[in-house]
Amino acid sequence: MQILKYRSRNKSVYVLEELLVGLGYSVVVSNYFGRDTDVAVKDFQSHNKLVINGIVGPKTWSKLYVVHQQFTAFNNKLLSENDLQDFAKTYNLELPVVKAVNEIESNGKGFLLEGRPRILFEGHVFWRELVKRKINPLTLVTPYSNNVIYEKWTKRHYEGGNRT
Repeated sequence: MQILKYRSRNKSVYVLEELLVGLGYSVVVSNYFGRDTDVAVKDFQSHNKLVINGIVGPKTWSKLYVVHQQFTAFNNKLLSENDLQDFAKTYNLELPVVKAVNEIESNGKGFLLEGRPRILFEGHVFWRELVKRKINPLTLVTPYSNNVIYEKWTKRHYEGGNRT
């Protein structure tokens, strides 16, 4: 894993934030190490007798993995090269296409830390498909469906990480 700090922006930040959420921290899971993540990292470091500097280096990564009770489930669920090759062969797809979908839709992991599959639900696509089938999406919108069905894509619909 890479060394991360406030304002880092990469895929390792996503993993860090998933771990923090799994440990009960309230952070937005994304590829950006924002203020919420900085506060959570410093709190984690404080509670685990690490240097409190907000930098996620080898010691903090190691402690995060040790403390995270479900790391084994995550580790056993990583998709291998063989998994991707088998999938491509089974469904008669080009391997680079399968790899691209795996990388973009699941950050290359395929599974959340606790072992459930990572699924990116596209509410705007759902909306468009309903319209194609002559179903009025507005009849399905409720106060609880705002991140499941919506007409236009915006980043606010993507909560990231472990959501039910």
